[in-house]
This record gives sequence, C-alpha cells and structure tokens, in this order.
Amino acid sequence: MNLETNLLGIRFKPAAFSAFYKKFNSLHEVTDQTVEFEKGLSPDMQKTIQYSTAYLNDFFLNELSTPKHLLLPVVADIQSHNGQMNVSTLAKRHFTTIRQLERSFKQYIGISPKEFINLVRYQFTLSLIQSRRTNRSLLDIAFECGYYDHAHLANEIKRYTGVAPSQL
Repeated sequence: MNLETNLLGIRFKPAAFSAFYKKFNSLHEVTDQTVEFEKGLSPDMQKTIQYSTAYLNDFFLNELSTPKHLLLPVVADIQSHNGQMNVSTLAKRHFTTIRQLERSFKQYIGISPKEFINLVRYQFTLSLIQSRRTNRSLLDIAFECGYYDHAHLANEIKRYTGVAPSQL
C-alpha cells in the first residue's frame, strides 16, 4: 500500500492575499482558522510537483490583480520602524484616520493595526534576542525595542510563543 501525501504552503506578505483572492470579503472573518479552498482556487498539486516554481509563478500571475487598498506602504512603514510606532502616528503619516486604518487592516490583513505593529515589534525583538552575540541583557533589548520593562517583554514572548524567554 503506497500512501503519498503532498502538502503545499504558500505564504503571502501582509495585505497581499487580496490581490490574488477576491472571494473573501474580510480576512478578519477567517483569521486563526483553517480554510479549505475549492479546487479551482488552489494550484494543481501534480503540476506543482512536475513544474515546481514555474507553474506556481504562472498560476499566481494569472490570478493577480491590483489591490483596492493602499496598505502596502503602511505595512512597509511599520516594518521599517521595527514596529516602534503607534497607530495615531501611523495614521497621520499616511493621511488617513485611525478608524479607516482599523477597517482596512481587519479587512485586508485580518488583525488590527495595533496588533500588527505589536507583532512586527515582537519579530524584531526576537531576532535581536536570538542573535545577541554580546552580553546584552533582556532588559536592554526590551528598552531598545520600546517595551516598558523586562516583564512586558517576557509577557509578549510568552503570548506569541507560549514559552518563557529563557526557553528561547
């Protein structure tokens, strides 16, 4: 008995999913859920195995359309500041309102701008923790990344990873 399982994972940049899939009105409705796609919405597994990246490039280029939102520069701004900004500053920098940012983020990314900012800040902080070559303390890293104190950072680490900072 020969059982073969193939699994394909495709990761989209924040706010890019809607450029390929119009079926979902708001990603907030499906955040943290597993959604099974209809066959027509998914790449063909046999063609993917046979032609690899060339097939996937063609498949997604055929689905690509211009996004109806302007979140990509906002996301890039958050990432360039390593998540060290607040939502009101972000709204002012991009000539919009906090409420409009919240609606757009929930619709096209699935989470609020504050949650996204916190996630980007956490990812940056985690990269500093994992690459620390000097004797920098977690407290120094916490302050550098905009956390109030060591406990605030520890709570964020536990929230996102489920483990204490010492277990990283």
